Amino acid sequence: MIVSLDYAWVGLVTYGISHLAHIWVWRNFLVRREVLLLIALTFSPLACYIAVLVIHSFSLVHLIPPMALHLVLSIHYIAIYPAFQASSPSIRILWLLSRSSSGLTRQGIVTRLTDSRSTEGLVHELSRSRLLRRNKTGWTPTRLGKNLAIAFEWYRRLLGLPIGDG
Repeated sequence: MIVSLDYAWVGLVTYGISHLAHIWVWRNFLVRREVLLLIALTFSPLACYIAVLVIHSFSLVHLIPPMALHLVLSIHYIAIYPAFQASSPSIRILWLLSRSSSGLTRQGIVTRLTDSRSTEGLVHELSRSRLLRRNKTGWTPTRLGKNLAIAFEWYRRLLGLPIGDG
């Protein structure tokens, strides 16, 4: 079987539609299960591809490239999604400096960072995202939080980066 790339563009279109749908839902609704939303928006177009394959008797040769392209782009987006949601201190510093007409001292940067992203705010954000929960002794990670921490640890090891940083 020779795979045809004639319909690969369909994968870009379906991914684009899924991506825009995710952004629209993210901006307009409080989504408690963001991972489920990402999975749904990733696999619903793939289910449509399979339905088209079955109903319209399309050749699998024509549907493999768009399905593969859509899946690869979706997996990439899911992998970088937490980085888009997180507030990076480095990016925050650059943003603060870009907004300052005369620059900021080191103390000015520290003051603004402390005011804008307190530890309490980060804990609240992690709790709201169901990655932490409060118990009798303090805060502990949920199962999802533990799994996410383990995944990031593995990924940092894969990249040769120190564990616990970043």
